[in-house]
Amino acid sequence: MFLAKVYKGSHFMQERYEFFPGIWFPSYEQFDFDGRKYLLPFAIHERTFYTDYRKVGPPAEALSVIRSELDKLPAN
Repeated sequence: MFLAKVYKGSHFMQERYEFFPGIWFPSYEQFDFDGRKYLLPFAIHERTFYTDYRKVGPPAEALSVIRSELDKLPAN
């Protein structure tokens, strides 16, 4: 059981744009939630911007693109 309450005034917003005819992707999201979980208050305020979408071809091409992007990430 999860006992929580989200207060009035909390909201979620998402903007999307048409990447290809009939294909929409998010470009911006915003969360603003305040509430209480059990007796402890919480707040979530987050903004996320999405950019650099690109079309990738068949799975073999997609795998090479994903591997090259992963290689750019710093090693942990």
